[in-house]
Amino acid sequence: MKAKTQFLLLVAVMLSATSCYKYPSDTEFLDERDVVLTMYDTKVDFTEFKTFAIVDSIGLIKDDDTVVVRISNDTTKAVLDRIAQDMNQRGFTKVDKEQHPDLAINVVAIKTLNTIYYYPGYWWNYPGYYTPDYWGWYDWGYYYPWYPTYIYQYETGTLVIDIMDQKHADPVSKTIPVVFNAYIRGILNGHHSLDQVLGDVDQAFAQTPQLQTN
Repeated sequence: MKAKTQFLLLVAVMLSATSCYKYPSDTEFLDERDVVLTMYDTKVDFTEFKTFAIVDSIGLIKDDDTVVVRISNDTTKAVLDRIAQDMNQRGFTKVDKEQHPDLAINVVAIKTLNTIYYYPGYWWNYPGYYTPDYWGWYDWGYYYPWYPTYIYQYETGTLVIDIMDQKHADPVSKTIPVVFNAYIRGILNGHHSLDQVLGDVDQAFAQTPQLQTN
C-alpha cells in the first residue's frame, strides 16, 4: 500500500499548472496554466560536451519532511527515458555514470502546500456597494468582528531537472556547476496524465535550443 501511495503521489507531483486562487478539482483550462521555466549558463559552450548520465530514480521531497525518498517505477522510468531521449536528439550520448560522463542529470519532484489568507472587507469598494463615508463615517472602514479570516490551501508539485557540468567540477570546493535547469510546476488536482508531464519535459528542451552538441 505504501508503494502504491508513493506511485500515485509522484504522478500527481509531476505536472504543470499554476494560479493564485483556490482551485477547483477539475478544469477545462488546465493547459492554459502550464508553467515550464528553464534557465541555462549563457557562458557555457554546450558543444564541448558529448556524453551524459542520468539518475535511475526520481527523488520525492515534501515540504513537511526533510527526507528525500528515491522512487523508481514505470512512471519515473518513462520520465527519465524521455529526458534521455531529448538529450539524444540534441547530439548527446548516454553512458553509465561509471564512465565519467561530461554531464550529469538529476531529477527531483517537490510537493508543497500553499496557504492563502484572505481578509473580508475589500468588497465594500466594489461598484454597487456603499462605503462608510456615505453614512458619515469619513476615513473609517468596515470590519467583521464576528467573521474569521478565509484560508485557502492547495498543493503544488514541481519537477526539477538539473544538468551539471562534471568536466569542470571543482575538487577544492567540491562543487559541480549546474549549466541547465528546468522547473515544471503545477497544481495537484488529481487530473493530470503522464502524457502531460512528458509533453512538458519536451517543452523544457524545446525552449532551450542552446542545449545541443551538434
